[in-house]
Amino acid sequence: MERDDIDDPSDITTAWWNNWKKSLAERNIPYDVDMIACHGYDQSTWFTVIAAVKEGYGSARNNVDTFVAWARGDVWVVSPDHPDYDTLYGIYADNPESAVKHYIENYIPHEPPQLETLF
Repeated sequence: MERDDIDDPSDITTAWWNNWKKSLAERNIPYDVDMIACHGYDQSTWFTVIAAVKEGYGSARNNVDTFVAWARGDVWVVSPDHPDYDTLYGIYADNPESAVKHYIENYIPHEPPQLETLF
């Protein structure tokens, strides 16, 4: 956006945004873009999400929730303290407990790992 004279997101006006989106087509840039104001964890905190999705990968609007989760920090990493279980990155959850529950329900094998022993 620096190319288009925007140094700070607060400089974006509705008129500028609409003209910029039209210019994407004129420049043959194959992306769907959308700008949405989202609230944080409380109603007094707001931020702007600009989503850009390449054609063929869905719409920008449909990907906003994913981008908001990343912006808020609601993406978790679960790394079990066990050599047979892999670390999983990118779990979308509201809190650490929900991330661990998701990991257990979806990624840990239902059968306990076979332990090799020397006996």
